[in-house]
Amino acid sequence: MFKRRLQLPSPALVISMVTLSLVLGGTAVAASTASHNDAKADTALVKNLAPSLSVMHAKTAASATNATHATSADSATNATNATNATNATHATSADSATNATNATNATNAINAASATNATDASELGGAGASAYVKSAGVIPAGDLAGTYGSPTIAAGAVTGAKVAANSLTGANIDESTLSGIGAGVMTGRLNTLSPTIVNGGPGVGTSTGTSASILTYQTVSPSVALVARDFTFRLSAPPGTGASRDMEFVVGSGATVMCTISGSATSCTAPGPVSLPAGTPFSVQTEPHSSPAAADLSFGYLLTTP
Repeated sequence: MFKRRLQLPSPALVISMVTLSLVLGGTAVAASTASHNDAKADTALVKNLAPSLSVMHAKTAASATNATHATSADSATNATNATNATNATHATSADSATNATNATNATNAINAASATNATDASELGGAGASAYVKSAGVIPAGDLAGTYGSPTIAAGAVTGAKVAANSLTGANIDESTLSGIGAGVMTGRLNTLSPTIVNGGPGVGTSTGTSASILTYQTVSPSVALVARDFTFRLSAPPGTGASRDMEFVVGSGATVMCTISGSATSCTAPGPVSLPAGTPFSVQTEPHSSPAAADLSFGYLLTTP
């Protein structure tokens, strides 16, 4: 009968057993020394044992490497959508923090270095509002004149294109500054002109030519200064060969020859103007030369502002 002899373990088996003991012993030590609150140790252990794992939806990730949807991420390296990122200054990325104490591009930030919209900023470009207010110095050009502290409208700046239609009334206009504005069309007629004496009549309306004193037929001008212009005179018959009639506008006692109708002509015109002061008597008269033919005279002219 043969005795069974025990075989010694092979060197390879011995080494394997020792390695297994060391691995199991190290895990137990790590498990006993790493408390739940030691986040760094937990993270390191998770990375060593399962490198592909990450904390994606933790409610609190005080120091997580990645806290994609953490409710609070005080010092996260990446807090992409954290509801509250109190110290986003320490976060590598705080792209969409709803409320952040310090965040360059946060929705609400107490200190925002480069805000796109700053409704109540106390300074602009590092300078207070008073730095942008002009209070002295001459205005160089444009529709304003004077100084920045006391501007006035520049001469000639207000043109017709800059005045709203129907925005001005007579109360807004100083008539004395206007020129050539029509005040009225004056027309009249002197009948039965004499071939030998001066005949006159009122400066408007129909009358019979008379040689009486002008004081008996002159009319009076309005209470503002005017000018008479654009005269037209027309005879019902030409004066005839070698004969003529002077057409005159009389202001007060002074007569101004406006134009002359001669020979076969029956009309003449004159541009004027003749000044007509406020409240002054005026009339029209004709002076014959070389016995012109009998005729009636029609006339017309404008009274305008000077």
